Amino acid sequence: MTFLERTNPPPSAITPFPDTRAMLVIPMVSRDEVVGAALLACVTRAQAFDPSLVAFLDDVVQQVTLGVENARLFARLAQMASTDELTQLANRRRFTESFRVELSRTRRSGAPLCLVMVDIDYLKKINDTYGHPGGDAAIRHVAEALRRGRRDTDLAARLGGEEFALLLPGTDLPGAVKAAERIRRELAESTVPGVGTVTISLGVATCPEDGQTEDDLVRVADERLYAAKSGGRNRVCYMTLPGSATATTPRTNGSRPEA
Repeated sequence: MTFLERTNPPPSAITPFPDTRAMLVIPMVSRDEVVGAALLACVTRAQAFDPSLVAFLDDVVQQVTLGVENARLFARLAQMASTDELTQLANRRRFTESFRVELSRTRRSGAPLCLVMVDIDYLKKINDTYGHPGGDAAIRHVAEALRRGRRDTDLAARLGGEEFALLLPGTDLPGAVKAAERIRRELAESTVPGVGTVTISLGVATCPEDGQTEDDLVRVADERLYAAKSGGRNRVCYMTLPGSATATTPRTNGSRPEA
């Protein structure tokens, strides 16, 4: 598409320079969708562009368009490979990769890093009572609460089944406990249509206090998660005390009864 200053002036919305006298616009079209455009502007005088130049630029633009489409396809495939299909949270693979990156950053900077392991209470009972559609609804409900409860710098992931994880870079223990408790309380005070209230138990571990490796932090967070379950479920366990007792936030009234 060619624009000339006097006979067919370029639209102001796409004029790249204030003194443009002529412009050649070649759209980048992929799968019947315009993904961009290549513009050639002449600021000296209004003149028609040589047909051979137009043909050459059109060939170049088609190759660039193919590259853009390949990049978009690669990005979509990468997103699919790192995303849990049911919840659209990060999957275990992406969580593991991000965990390693954040641990390396923490070791270099000395900033705190918290890991929160999350488990849905009584998911088997929900599946047995309401079927797998009810279980899927419960899983998505928890995923949404985790998504809303995190910052942009945090990572919420579904590790599989009823297991989730929340990675909190630059967050100390009080901050992590506050975030975990906020998510727990939101779920305990809400319902899933056709299912009812779905609660979670959470275990919190902090780097470097509880360990500086993936294995150590996951182990400690898991131990506290199971302590939260043993303590009655629907609570946050954040500290291991002498004698293997644990410090937890209390369960709210009206939570799902134990199986």
